[in-house]
Amino acid sequence: MMCMQIALIHEALMIRLGTISMILEERKGAELLHAFELALNDWIAVFLFYSDQKQKYFARVIEEDRFSNNPFRDSASDQPNQENRELLAVLEMKGSTDTVIAFVQDVLDVMRDEIGRTTLIPRTKNHLRMQFIKLKNEFTDYVDVFQTLAFPLIKAADVESEIDSGSRFLRDEEAGEEDWVIEWMRRNLSQPNVQTLEALLLRG
Repeated sequence: MMCMQIALIHEALMIRLGTISMILEERKGAELLHAFELALNDWIAVFLFYSDQKQKYFARVIEEDRFSNNPFRDSASDQPNQENRELLAVLEMKGSTDTVIAFVQDVLDVMRDEIGRTTLIPRTKNHLRMQFIKLKNEFTDYVDVFQTLAFPLIKAADVESEIDSGSRFLRDEEAGEEDWVIEWMRRNLSQPNVQTLEALLLRG
């Protein structure tokens, strides 16, 4: 199911943010910056893939003419009904990956200023920690909003069977190794959800 695939990649991204937090707490100086940069860039690559997939597939859910029983549209006016107009407005504001990317950029800006230095002073480390906490909180809010508001709408649009073939949401069809995100998820998901992932892949 599309919602399950999204929920799994959300969890893997959340768990990876927790791992990156441990790097900030446990490492020091140039070693901290190097390990933090590698881990964050790894996270960003998966998040940007997810963002592109969400735009590609979720946009189809609310496309005006694709579905004859589009739950977002008022049958008389062919416009979004008031309730769904409000939901879509909230999704646009808090369910957009652009808001998360802005917080990612803030972290990168702090990190960029320190790259090449041999020491990381406590004040700068605290600044990096604070910016990263803001990123974690923003991503947590994003996941909560998207799963609460978008998942019911995706299910109501009855598009999951079309999109789910071969677990395509998790596969990068433009990459040489299309399962690179799936492999990343296997390394970052909790064990019960690794099993859930494997079950989804078998269905594909």
